[in-house]
Amino acid sequence: MSLDTLPLYRGLGVPRVARWSAEQDITPLVVLQGGRLTYLDPLTRACRHQGALWRVWSLAPGKGEPLLANLHPARQRRMMARSLCQVCELSTAEEAAAEGGQLS
Repeated sequence: MSLDTLPLYRGLGVPRVARWSAEQDITPLVVLQGGRLTYLDPLTRACRHQGALWRVWSLAPGKGEPLLANLHPARQRRMMARSLCQVCELSTAEEAAAEGGQLS
């Protein structure tokens, strides 16, 4: 990925982490089960990370209008976990090395 392959809206590149108007919050009902909060739907129980419940959003990048003030939580978490640039999705470590620096 690079800046040349960003999704476009009205001719302008949109950061990969931006949420789009077609992406909706589909977080299921949260219930208390066995003394723990969990999602009622067992398929979304995988949306736990380090003991926290994460909101669940549909995926529709490039559809509708970009909501630049809003991040898509799943894409943002993935990019943070993999040290990817939230704009172009390139490796931040590789980019820093190419510029003669390093990330710690």
